[in-house]
Amino acid sequence: MVQRNDSPAEALAPVLSYDKGAVYWRSRVNSGMETRWAVLALVVAVTAVMLVRGIVAVQNGEFGTVGRQLGVGAIVLTFGVALVRYWDRVGR
Repeated sequence: MVQRNDSPAEALAPVLSYDKGAVYWRSRVNSGMETRWAVLALVVAVTAVMLVRGIVAVQNGEFGTVGRQLGVGAIVLTFGVALVRYWDRVGR
């Protein structure tokens, strides 16, 4: 004969257990770390593309483009590094 848990508290006990919450928390923290480094990689890639565009602009003598690439690249890099550095505070 199979016993059934008829009370709501007994039915939810396995769902609300601390161990399952700890496992869920660990999986969220690990995925957050992976996302953090993915964001950093994307910021570095965008900054590298902007750097290459700036180098090509210097070779062509387009100094307005160089200034624009330096300015936007610096803003993107600064924002990305700050986001990765303060990742835990931003997520709250």
